[in-house]
Amino acid sequence: MKKDFFYNSGNVKTELQYDNGVLHCLNGPAVIKYDELGNVTQELFYEQGKLSRQNNKDNPDGPSKIYYYSTGIIKEEHYFIDDEYNSKNNLTLVKYYNNGIVKSEFYNYPKYNVIKKYYRNGRIESENWYDKETQKLHREDDLPAVTYYSKTKENRKIRDVWYFQGHIHRLFEPAVIVYALDGKIISSSLYLDDTKYKDEFEHVIRSQIILNNIKSKP
Repeated sequence: MKKDFFYNSGNVKTELQYDNGVLHCLNGPAVIKYDELGNVTQELFYEQGKLSRQNNKDNPDGPSKIYYYSTGIIKEEHYFIDDEYNSKNNLTLVKYYNNGIVKSEFYNYPKYNVIKKYYRNGRIESENWYDKETQKLHREDDLPAVTYYSKTKENRKIRDVWYFQGHIHRLFEPAVIVYALDGKIISSSLYLDDTKYKDEFEHVIRSQIILNNIKSKP
């Protein structure tokens, strides 16, 4: 069953597709919203009342919620499966610049949420890892939580930063490393809990104390 709502001007404001009283459509969006000029502003895909698209004949792997700029260019794509942010490749949200270039991508992994940001020229700007429970910058296995990339050279990293639960932190090794475009290290800095250490020996001693405290915990 289709139900439409209108602006005072008579132009369509919202189109809804129902099945047995719930939003549902398997051959396109169940909800389409328009501005007063008739431009599509939103498309939402529902299956049995839930934001989902996995059984839709129109690109089942596509986003379930789409926002548009007034120009018709996609602004945001949200991926859902049964009302929860999810997708087959862990991608949950994509944002675009008004020229259609990807602005950012959000990924949902078992332990982490990852945000990739892009420059307007389409090159990656940064990759940011967050602890899923605390939502703080964090990454285990001695890997950087944030990596920044060059705007002018494709996939060339220019800085790595290690975080532990939102604090710049790395035991025994530099927590901030800056690179030249040829990949050589320009500089490195030692940090523990956001405190910068100029003395390498002091950093090693303090790192060992922290490590011993971790090992002593049951």
